[in-house]
Amino acid sequence: MGVSRAQCGWPALRLQGDHAGIGGSGASAPRVHGTAAGRAREGEGLTVRWKPDSAVCAECGYTWAQPIDEAVAVVADLPAGIDRAVDLGAPASRRAPAPGTWSQGAYVWHLVDVMSIGTERLWTIADDPGAGLRCWDENALAQVREYERQSPVVGLRALKAAVRRWVDAARAADPDAAISHDGGGVMTTADVIRRNAHEAVHHLLDISRQSAPAG
Repeated sequence: MGVSRAQCGWPALRLQGDHAGIGGSGASAPRVHGTAAGRAREGEGLTVRWKPDSAVCAECGYTWAQPIDEAVAVVADLPAGIDRAVDLGAPASRRAPAPGTWSQGAYVWHLVDVMSIGTERLWTIADDPGAGLRCWDENALAQVREYERQSPVVGLRALKAAVRRWVDAARAADPDAAISHDGGGVMTTADVIRRNAHEAVHHLLDISRQSAPAG
């Protein structure tokens, strides 16, 4: 599944595509931290990023200064975008394009967890900011949850439910509210919202690429 890393602060860069210094082959793969903006967490052997390297993601085009209401709208449209991009009932949606990469169905389940954890982060900022935010390792979670063995069809249903909760939490949140997190520094509600919106944009691109005709 790739090199283990934790979800702290801003998104990491994948082994290929946006998470490898941004650019690259565009293949679908799990993600690892590892840029000049990163730093190692003591005792864990992980590298975490706090700020994106540029104002715009070079591969998916996401603008990190996107207005909050637009970012919320991006996430709200995610399930419909996936439904337009891929037939999750087709066997191909369960097949990873290459060893060490994720299938379309696996990306859907990853997004379920991204939005569910994003909702919990928004609630934590609003209700118990003294608790701080925890890091999470998406590759470890993918392994435990066995994304590739899960139903992509059910994944889309779960994503719709997760997105509804996320949108409710985001719309109710104070965008300037802040909290400490395990990676060091402070994260605001706006940071969480934009980060999750970037995940939506970028992984919809990953999913769409697998549906595109070869050549």
